[in-house]
Amino acid sequence: MFVTFPDWAPLNEWAPWLFEAYGDCSKVVWQFLSLSMPQWLVVIFAGNLVALAIVVISQGAKVSSARHRGFQ
Repeated sequence: MFVTFPDWAPLNEWAPWLFEAYGDCSKVVWQFLSLSMPQWLVVIFAGNLVALAIVVISQGAKVSSARHRGFQ
């Protein structure tokens, strides 16, 4: 099934350049440090996930130590 735009907002007619696919998605266009763009996105996502885990764990440790010292 194809995606259709509502009649009141035919975005594919207003900006066809935005919704028209060019090229082959499986073709590797560029690499940086021997990784392609999808591989870099996995690395970036993993880095964001690690940063989130560090923030959540540090906030939990902060609350835990405050309760241990008797602060509410």
